[in-house]
Amino acid sequence: MRHGFLRRLQPGLLFATMLLAMSGCQPDAQDTARAVYLRKLSLALPTAGHTMPHARRQFLFSNGVYPVTIPIDGFTTVDLLTLQGCALKQTLIRESSLLGQHATAAQRILLVLEFLHLAPACSSILRQHGNHLLASRLERLWHHRRRHLPAYLFNATLAGDAYPALWTRFPGPRLYPPTKAAVTIAALHGITALASRWLSGDYRANNRHFELLLGEVAADTAGERLLKLRRQERSLAIANQWLRQQLQTDPLCNARRNRRETRRLLTSARRAFRSKIETRFNESLTHLGELELAVSTLEKRLYGVSPLPYRRWTIARKQHLDTLRQAPALHQMLLDRVKQSCA
Repeated sequence: MRHGFLRRLQPGLLFATMLLAMSGCQPDAQDTARAVYLRKLSLALPTAGHTMPHARRQFLFSNGVYPVTIPIDGFTTVDLLTLQGCALKQTLIRESSLLGQHATAAQRILLVLEFLHLAPACSSILRQHGNHLLASRLERLWHHRRRHLPAYLFNATLAGDAYPALWTRFPGPRLYPPTKAAVTIAALHGITALASRWLSGDYRANNRHFELLLGEVAADTAGERLLKLRRQERSLAIANQWLRQQLQTDPLCNARRNRRETRRLLTSARRAFRSKIETRFNESLTHLGELELAVSTLEKRLYGVSPLPYRRWTIARKQHLDTLRQAPALHQMLLDRVKQSCA
């Protein structure tokens, strides 16, 4: 009776080998675990490996960059020369320099915050010296930047370099050493707290602290976790098709098969799923869920300025994560139904 099980080993091994090849040149422990699981399941199911799973549309977890266009503002060189006795003058000089003109979105928001913090005092000095015209121009510029502060924040965070990197796989060598999940979550909450304070009118900022927080977010390995989850989901889709085909054919344990041997192989496969697949799958889902919750807090705060493509992407992101969350339970349900047919 073991001959039938051994003959079914070949298609299961074929799928397992294909999955390892699709995962890259050097598969990791999770790649190996899912290949082993498919091999074990194929031994228990006569229908395993007889057909290829249907191609499924994969959601690309890259929202691209959707920065908000902000109207250009600024002072002329003549205006800068007349700003005597104002600490704001150095800020405006840095903005107009070559480096300032090519500043990143994260650097730009820090310059804007510094301007919003220093401009009111400078306006008072100008009025005390009778320069009401320049003071009025400065105040209009202050209101302009204050009005567009949410857009500056959106460009520096959600549409910057760090936040999109959460959902994409690192294309090459890391720019930062990987951070622990708790560090990333704390950094996301820290950035949201800063954004809330700035939007409430407290424009003080520690430049280095803000940049370090963005660096900790950019160094998270969520993109790699997501890639592995999608590979696991693809493996479970193959296994689900095997299980559905088995449920649609004759009972797994019938007079022509060794009931004891079949149940042993099925139990071995279920044990491999729970210990090697389901546990790691849920651990990664927990981290991704915490990330999504932390990111969505800032997204809600900046919803009014976020472009429509970004809003659509956040909906698709949530739906995709919800699909991933359902994958282990769906597979476990099919396993239980097959096991019942062999009770």
